[in-house]
Amino acid sequence: MELSREEIREKRRERRKIKKENEKLLKEDIARKKLYQKGSQKVQVLDGKTFDKFNNTSTSESKPIDFKSKRRKDLHNPEFSLIDYLAKKKKKKRHERKIFLRTSQTKRKGKVKTKKHVSSLKKLIRRFRSLKVEEKEKVPEKTTEKYIHSNTFRSYCDNTTSSLLSQQTEDLLRKLNEFQRRALQKNEIKAKAHKRFVIGFREVKNHLLVKKLKLVIIATDCEKCDIEGGIDDVIESMKTFCRTDQEVPCCFSMKRRQLAYCLYRKVPVSCVGILSYDGAQDIFHSFMKTLEEEKLNYVKVFG
Repeated sequence: MELSREEIREKRRERRKIKKENEKLLKEDIARKKLYQKGSQKVQVLDGKTFDKFNNTSTSESKPIDFKSKRRKDLHNPEFSLIDYLAKKKKKKRHERKIFLRTSQTKRKGKVKTKKHVSSLKKLIRRFRSLKVEEKEKVPEKTTEKYIHSNTFRSYCDNTTSSLLSQQTEDLLRKLNEFQRRALQKNEIKAKAHKRFVIGFREVKNHLLVKKLKLVIIATDCEKCDIEGGIDDVIESMKTFCRTDQEVPCCFSMKRRQLAYCLYRKVPVSCVGILSYDGAQDIFHSFMKTLEEEKLNYVKVFG
């Protein structure tokens, strides 16, 4: 027997209803299992009054159906089920921007400043400065005597200074510095092994003991330090060592800043020791002649 169209449609509707009911039952079973697995405290026994309240709210607060909405199928059949209240879907939290507070200091880019090692000579100078400040507080007695030496031309100097002598020292130092830089560019290890000059009291003293220096240039305006083991003692010991033990000439021609300017240094240089003058022999010999003249001139003027 062939069925009519209306009968076929009714059968289809019945199948769909059965399907929907089965799906609902499956969803309820899955929700229950999840709740019991997690061991949540959401499941609570409800009284009759609370159950009636839920029913009243669902029926009384009925809103107009929006047919354009995605959940329009659910709105046609508003049926109450307790599991809908128990197993609510968690809303996705919006991505919150994390703000990190500066609890500790961040690493700075570039070079990191490290604490420099303070030498024993520097410590003595600092101690002498503190004593100097204490002496300045006491009012000194006025004297009418005129001193030959000053802060720019100290008492340890053996020769007079002139523009010719300072020019020659500048030429010599610049020439040797040029040679040393060129050697460093070619071969760094070889250049460090065969240096042209040495800077600083400690380095000059060490090379004097080995008998490798050919000339010592000391600044005329070194800081005054009369304490034992201070700069004055170091300079005097170097002078005696150059005269007696080794015949090394000792020159006082420029200030600390001028020496630094010749060697392209930012920090003032107080002492320079020349190890070799190869390639600048003419400048060196002319410099030595002027130095002898200046030493004789110092003896004539100051006795």
